[in-house]
Amino acid sequence: MAPGIRTYRDNFSGLEQSISFDDTDGEGFGPPKILPRRSTLRSHPESQDSGDKDTTAGDRENGSFADDEDTITDCHRDILRLFDGRGWKPLEANVDPKDEVLALINKSAERAMLRNSLNKYGLERRTLLHTILTAKSQSAMTQRRDLFRWLMAEYPELYKEEEETGMTVLSWAIQRASREIRKDGKAGIKPEIQQANMYFVKFFVGEFPEQTSELLRKETSLIHQLLPMIRGNDSCLKLLYYLDRDTVMLQDSKGNTVLHLAVEYKYMCNEDPTSRLKMKELIKILLNKCPDALIATNDASLSPYQHRVATFRKCSGKGPESCRDVPLQGDPIALLLKDRYMHLENREETIKYLHGDSQEYEIHFDLTEISTSDFAVSEDSLRELVNGLKFEDILEYVRIPRCKISRRVNNATAPSFDGSSGRGGIGLTAFQLIFELLWSKGVRKIIRVIVDDEEDTPHSDEVIESLRRFEIEDWDWKKVDMCSEVLRNAAPDAEKITLYCSGNNAILRSWSAEDGLKRLQRLKEINVYVRQRLESESRINMYVKTFKQRMRNHFPSTVRITVTIENHTGKNESTNQWYEAEKVSKNAGTWLKNMDEFARFIRNIPSSVDPRKGVKVAVLDDGIDMLRPEFRDCIKEGISFFAPTNRKTCCAGPYYFSSRGHGTLMASLIRRVCPKAELYIARLNQGISPDGQRVQLTAESAAKAIRWAIRKKVDIISMSWTIAKTEKNKDGIAALENAIKEAHEEKILMFGAANDQGGNDTDLPYPAKGQGVFCIGAATEAGTPDGAGDSQAQYVFPGGSIGINAMRGSSAGDGATELASGTDHRKQLTDFENMNGIFDSMATRKYIEVKKYFESKCANSDWEIDGERELSLAVDKIIRGDPL
Repeated sequence: MAPGIRTYRDNFSGLEQSISFDDTDGEGFGPPKILPRRSTLRSHPESQDSGDKDTTAGDRENGSFADDEDTITDCHRDILRLFDGRGWKPLEANVDPKDEVLALINKSAERAMLRNSLNKYGLERRTLLHTILTAKSQSAMTQRRDLFRWLMAEYPELYKEEEETGMTVLSWAIQRASREIRKDGKAGIKPEIQQANMYFVKFFVGEFPEQTSELLRKETSLIHQLLPMIRGNDSCLKLLYYLDRDTVMLQDSKGNTVLHLAVEYKYMCNEDPTSRLKMKELIKILLNKCPDALIATNDASLSPYQHRVATFRKCSGKGPESCRDVPLQGDPIALLLKDRYMHLENREETIKYLHGDSQEYEIHFDLTEISTSDFAVSEDSLRELVNGLKFEDILEYVRIPRCKISRRVNNATAPSFDGSSGRGGIGLTAFQLIFELLWSKGVRKIIRVIVDDEEDTPHSDEVIESLRRFEIEDWDWKKVDMCSEVLRNAAPDAEKITLYCSGNNAILRSWSAEDGLKRLQRLKEINVYVRQRLESESRINMYVKTFKQRMRNHFPSTVRITVTIENHTGKNESTNQWYEAEKVSKNAGTWLKNMDEFARFIRNIPSSVDPRKGVKVAVLDDGIDMLRPEFRDCIKEGISFFAPTNRKTCCAGPYYFSSRGHGTLMASLIRRVCPKAELYIARLNQGISPDGQRVQLTAESAAKAIRWAIRKKVDIISMSWTIAKTEKNKDGIAALENAIKEAHEEKILMFGAANDQGGNDTDLPYPAKGQGVFCIGAATEAGTPDGAGDSQAQYVFPGGSIGINAMRGSSAGDGATELASGTDHRKQLTDFENMNGIFDSMATRKYIEVKKYFESKCANSDWEIDGERELSLAVDKIIRGDPL
């Protein structure tokens, strides 16, 4: 064997490797031998003997020498030579590591000096732990692991010590592992040395994750240098377990927290099913330690969930621009994050951190207002509704009121409202369709199920048990005396349940039996409503007392059990509110008849002449009834700002229903005048008017809706309502004013209503008072303003005090912009000043003379002959104020 070369056997791989000990670059050491000591020693600052003196052989043998840095460094090197010379093998399993390390040291003639130096500083304040890092290769570093382990056990605080530049052993290793590799004789580090330090980093983090976490708290800049080195390694997963809140919240140069990096696609794990599940459990630990990390955003304004989606799309080559799509459906890490967002107290925050500025996916499915629809509810209409929506795979809740759903019988078109299965039982089956549709849309978890079932003929147990495919946390199906076995089959993972008892003691005893609710092992809260009907009050109280005692025998005190006794004398009435949609008054008929002719004119434009899409109109109102077939193809997107911020109240009004039918009427009339219009529906929140007499839309939600419409790049915003400024809502009005200004700067045409608050207040209300908003008022059949408030309007349309509400959202401006969408005049007709001039030329004393411009001959135009020229001439005439 050549001098300076030693062959060791790797006890882990079984391979022999040759290791050179030539000290050629100053980073390693030569063959194992004891070098002679320096005759003159420099005093260590902390040494008791501060004078210089010669060290004799006797002094070195018994350890009585000065603790100077040179001597200690030499001792550290000697220890490593001894340890490197023992061969590449782990310490014997039946031998105390301390005994073997000391046995090696005791072989040296200078054993006392070596023992004395173990926990001392050497040159540049380096400890023996620091010196271990000078190994020239990974194999040499591997050989020193046992010494490092022993030092960590023997001197448990030594790893915290810093050398003179302020680096601990971990930060020093990270710095060496991060240095640029030496190339062509240039400055840098040899690749084998970099590899050795990279190996040490993974070794240290993997075997000492708790100590690593301690150092990361002390050296806050280390975490984001460390994670790229250990990602995909088991040591990384171990470390995440020990990180504290402050460390998790630290951000890197791109603003990413540790949670961002932990959930980043293919960053810390290779995304195979096993590693994903393992990573999911560790992310749970991170979130439990630091819930605030869930709502931290990086420099790209992405939440951890959005960051995972964006990095997935980047890895899959789909591009990050659509990071709000749902490409990770079924991904356990994405599902975990969504689940946590769904449990945030503030619903708006849920939407923000899942969808950002745009809610393209529904986070709940609420049919509470289904009975307000003036269109018959059928299986077909429900399918159309659900198929027109996009859903998250986790829903905050599904709420279904009592309602009749017509269905096909034997594939015939005749409706049947009894909902029975037709297979021998009379139990209802209608609601099963709803959950089947949700499953087909990718929904896999429903946090809360709220169903108001029929009393006399509720849904069958079979239908209820069909929900077993979903994961359900909170169960509230109002079926009286539901069997606990049915409940267990339907929602085995339920954490909270609400049950309804008729007062039958047999039911209470079955629920509290050994094989009753006890079998739901994840329960944290149980709410029971017991009706006092047949039995006396004292009897019911006795039943309830016994029920509670029996339940307490089965559940720990941490499970909350609440029983409420209700006096019940009749059927529960549905909580739905019924509203009558406003009707268009008769004196608007002539105006609309002329506009109908114009609408037919628009429909006659062939796609070869008008290949572009129609005008984009945002309707900001109280929602829209999407059960109506006329809206199936024209609603492009929707969003609801009608929701309580508190999560405890499940009554968020979705945009696909209308509380008063007003928004439905607006949208219907806009489509009537502009048949190619694409609708963007924003449902606004509601509050109480200043006089306390009626419900009024809120300025805050209107401001949010306008900004949403801006992001959707709409052409027109319709706002057929008013809000008066008060001391109480001044902040909301300020936000509304700013949003209107932003829309005006984006060249969006806005239409608002004149005063409809009643009285003689002639001051313009909002939003009509805002910059760049056309204020539209009501007119009588004769074309004069109808009321004091309407006298302040810029332009008036027929309709009277009720019908005007329909006309405000569907002015001739919508039609003109619709027409312009197929020509080169689009920019000209979407400019506020231009449109103002056009309206002035079309108006007689504020009244828009539609008959003059949109007469019946429009419906008979022949677009087959020079259609583009005809269309361009029509727009030119409108701009000039000439009749068509």
